[in-house]
Amino acid sequence: MTIRALMQVICHTCKKPIASRKDLVTAQYVFVVRPYHLKCYSERLKSFQTVFIKNYPINGPYGTAVAIISPVGAFLLGLFVAFISLRDPPPPFVIAIWVLIIVLGGGLPVLYRRIPRA
Repeated sequence: MTIRALMQVICHTCKKPIASRKDLVTAQYVFVVRPYHLKCYSERLKSFQTVFIKNYPINGPYGTAVAIISPVGAFLLGLFVAFISLRDPPPPFVIAIWVLIIVLGGGLPVLYRRIPRA
């Protein structure tokens, strides 16, 4: 298999390569970011929404706003947890929050591949 074949972004629904950025839509399913063709996304995923599957693409204005605001929120949450843990030994829920922040913050996948703009 060539490097070019490995670098292709494959649609999660139809399993075909996505040829241009204009056709790429990324959506979050639980904590996994999945790529879709614009057509596949609009046909299959926009018809329903749950807590885990959102009906808006991540690579749009909403996703950009979340990417800008999230580090600020994580920093403030970290300060809050650090302030609580300055008291006696930290309670178990503080330790659980720290573990959750570390696992989710470091483990979220990022989908970025070089796709032609055409």
